[in-house]
Amino acid sequence: GSLGITSLCVRSFSRFSSPAAAAIVCAERRIFAHYANLLTLQCLDGGGERDTKQREGMEGEEDVELDGAVEEETEYQVSQEERDVLLAKVAWNDADAEMIVLGMCTDDDSIDAALCILLDEDEASVAVSLPATLSASACRTLRDYADEFASACPTVDVMDGQPECQVEIGKHELERLIGHLDTDRLWVLPQVLETKRSDGQPTLPPIWLATASLRKYSPAARTHLGFHVDSDHCTANVCLSPSSAHSGGNLLLAVGGSLKQYPREEGDVTLHVGDVAHAVTAVHSGTRYSLLLFYNRPGFLFQRSGGRFRKPSSAPSG
Repeated sequence: GSLGITSLCVRSFSRFSSPAAAAIVCAERRIFAHYANLLTLQCLDGGGERDTKQREGMEGEEDVELDGAVEEETEYQVSQEERDVLLAKVAWNDADAEMIVLGMCTDDDSIDAALCILLDEDEASVAVSLPATLSASACRTLRDYADEFASACPTVDVMDGQPECQVEIGKHELERLIGHLDTDRLWVLPQVLETKRSDGQPTLPPIWLATASLRKYSPAARTHLGFHVDSDHCTANVCLSPSSAHSGGNLLLAVGGSLKQYPREEGDVTLHVGDVAHAVTAVHSGTRYSLLLFYNRPGFLFQRSGGRFRKPSSAPSG
């Protein structure tokens, strides 16, 4: 089924050894909305076909549950440790981050890479917060765009059965909506992280290929995103909502030996390498909006070996 095709795309990506072939695989990965390594969760109310009557009149954060979305025969189940964190039944700073990473439903190489990030790397070298990167007016424009297009998208995420509630947006469309200067600033954000990871001396030119998506979270549709890693070199998560606009929906990263919550306000950016395990806790009220940008270097293929890149060889491997 779709899950098997998705994992086939992930496995085959590392076997291509020419930029042209890599571009084909990149196009395939776009079809699956960048979540080839996404932890598959149980949905809140039955695999995307939600019981709207059950939602009517719901009050209070205690009513949110993570039950009954994935069919019984599937191997993708959320662990109790993760369930408790996503529902805030256990404080994020009391959770066992290593157990949560080990419990992710993804390939062993991705889990190993996330564990290396969690246990062996300094937090400042794998994740960074950049305040006030986008203006309030730019954030408002992107929220309106998400309301128009992401809300109308009926697609169910193949990995966790929730409504995708997202829309991909190209660079030219971003430029039209928020202007060239803001778009260009977003497109070179990975260089901030590269500078930290190479002691101030990036080894490669700051040229990046990026894809972007707008995403919405709300109690009536997609509520949360379970722990997973991204298959791209690095990710920028731009907060488009004031923190007062929703409850829940906290961004958690498994870094520096534990889970960390990254407080964010409208226009702030959280930038992290793709191998960082991360999640969004359940939104209990209001609507949470985010702009996600996924970055790769042209001519470099992702190798699931500690989450590093290598330059492709001149001839295909046998």
